[in-house]
Amino acid sequence: MRLNDIRKFILFLGIWALTFFYSEVTHAVSSIDGGESEGFKSYLSDFIQLDVHGGQTALAGRFTEQKLPSTAGFSINVYFGPKKIINHPSYISVGSYSFSVVSNEKDSMYPFPVNNEVLFLSNYLNLLVPIYTHQNFALYFGVGYANITLLSDRDSKWVQNYGSSQYELQTRYNLSDRWSFFYKSKWQQINQYQKGSFSFIEMWSHLLGLGYVIF
Repeated sequence: MRLNDIRKFILFLGIWALTFFYSEVTHAVSSIDGGESEGFKSYLSDFIQLDVHGGQTALAGRFTEQKLPSTAGFSINVYFGPKKIINHPSYISVGSYSFSVVSNEKDSMYPFPVNNEVLFLSNYLNLLVPIYTHQNFALYFGVGYANITLLSDRDSKWVQNYGSSQYELQTRYNLSDRWSFFYKSKWQQINQYQKGSFSFIEMWSHLLGLGYVIF
């Protein structure tokens, strides 16, 4: 899938999500009548969650022999409905996570200084939908777009940005009305063609963390 196609797909998902959310809120507003105002207030609560997570990223391809660097990050999740009413709603996740490796190979596709630390930063927007739920447990599948930045702290000229589709499989368990525990597995890949040759870096991240409903 080309970068422009990915961007169009993500734009479509975003427009669809906003349209769905707007229609639900409009329906809730139209139903307000006397005592139903409390229900409306309940509808407009408990639909934004903060996730904080850490773990490791398995790397494949060229560039480094450090295949399991430590990974950390966060995300903001916007649910399509309040968790008080819908136990495991679909949601849009916007977040970031990063890890660093030491490059050990001079690659014309990734021209970073050999034996220097390189930071990988992934900023993403994913749509996640539940594919199985049972009481406090849910299994989610997600797809979206990630902007991956590679940079070297020692020399600011070594900065490269890549676009990638991102796929996510997630298990989440609600510990209480606001707290949840989760495991996320994310896949993304950098592809490059230069002078007729192909190079790639494949990243499979495994993340554990806690989520808290902040609004």
